[in-house]
Amino acid sequence: MIKSIYIFLLIILLSSISYSQARLSAQLGVGVPTSDFAEDAGTGFGVSGTFEYVQNPIAYTFSLGFFNFGTKDNPPPGTDISWKAIPIMLGLRYYFSSGSPFHPYLGAELGLNILETSITEIRDKVSVEYSTSESKFGLNPMFGFRYTVQQPLDIELTFKYHIITSDPSTTFFGIMFGLNFGL
Repeated sequence: MIKSIYIFLLIILLSSISYSQARLSAQLGVGVPTSDFAEDAGTGFGVSGTFEYVQNPIAYTFSLGFFNFGTKDNPPPGTDISWKAIPIMLGLRYYFSSGSPFHPYLGAELGLNILETSITEIRDKVSVEYSTSESKFGLNPMFGFRYTVQQPLDIELTFKYHIITSDPSTTFFGIMFGLNFGL
């Protein structure tokens, strides 16, 4: 009886793998600060990589990104302020279309965000740097689409709202464009 259950589970696992697909994407984009974060930070730029394990219509994702933000206003002379965010996220995507070349989706990610604030001041011709780093929980609701150019290459456009649990709040809207490859 136990052997039968193991064989049955193995058959289910193998059949699910044969109907699934792994994909990898690389994206470039912008981060637009919102809420309290928008009071100090200006528009940032970022890169992101995402691994997808697709079992239509659901995709399980792992993503790693890097965003760098400068100051919104002109800081005092001799002062430079910057913020960095490194999201490390696990997520789900729901694809609405699997038969056409256009694949719209909704999704969400949960995970860890590494936040760093750096301030550099020049005092009496000496550069002094202050920096803080912290790890915070985050949630990224998202929507976007993949468009198949030629198998296995897709172009991808993703809109994410990064919500990071910090005080003051750190939120930004990410618009990412890139290439998605089937593995």
